[in-house]
Amino acid sequence: MRKLKMIFLAFKAIKKLRKVPMKNVKNIFFAARRIKKRKNLL
Repeated sequence: MRKLKMIFLAFKAIKKLRKVPMKNVKNIFFAARRIKKRKNLL
């Protein structure tokens, strides 16, 4: 859970610094979740 919180905070920081559209942030977040799920399966 701590890692997830850190990732979320990192995305918030990126959004503030680069003014990245929310859609892009969500895409990155879902990709990270997919990778995490794959790791859990392995």
